[in-house]
Amino acid sequence: MKRTLLTSTACLALIMGPIAPSLAQDQAPAAEEPAVILPSDDAATGNDTMTGQAEEVAPAMKKDLTATAKVESDGMFFVYEEDNQFRSTELVGHTVVNAQDETLGDINDLVISSEGELEGVIIGVGGFLGLGEKDVGIRYEALTVTENVEAGDITLTLDMTREQLENAPEFVTVEEQAAAEQRKRDMEEMGATPGLDNGTTSALPAPAPQDETAAPVE
Repeated sequence: MKRTLLTSTACLALIMGPIAPSLAQDQAPAAEEPAVILPSDDAATGNDTMTGQAEEVAPAMKKDLTATAKVESDGMFFVYEEDNQFRSTELVGHTVVNAQDETLGDINDLVISSEGELEGVIIGVGGFLGLGEKDVGIRYEALTVTENVEAGDITLTLDMTREQLENAPEFVTVEEQAAAEQRKRDMEEMGATPGLDNGTTSALPAPAPQDETAAPVE
């Protein structure tokens, strides 16, 4: 009986030997699949926020472009300097000459109307190193502006001699006119006030005393 059991056990071992590795492989745990990470609520909220911001920026950019197009159509701004335009820095300080290439003076200032028109230029003439110089107003139409593209400079020509320009009336500003009017009123008030010493009577010499000695009676 014992021999028969051992024989049966040995036969079973021989039969199960080749099958055991197959059963072990079938029973091995399956390889782990990559985990799928689902977006959290916060991430979804962040995406919604970015989308909302993009939707807000897009109308704002469209609005700015629309406003820019409207302003350009209204003609409020200009971008490029044209050939027939000159900046004030090119005119102020520039020397004015005549047809004989005689130096007449330098432009000290520009006069522009409230409508934006360039009325004229103020030319400083005469004097020496700025001393004794006077300002003369010249209409802008009287100037001939010649542009030298190669030299990057302009030439201002005035059909007038230096002597004529020096004898021209001096330009008077609004402030200077108001100051002259005020001085005139002050002088009139001083002259109309009786008994007021305006500085002229005090400068007169005192009268000489009279000799009161009576002549002797004969």
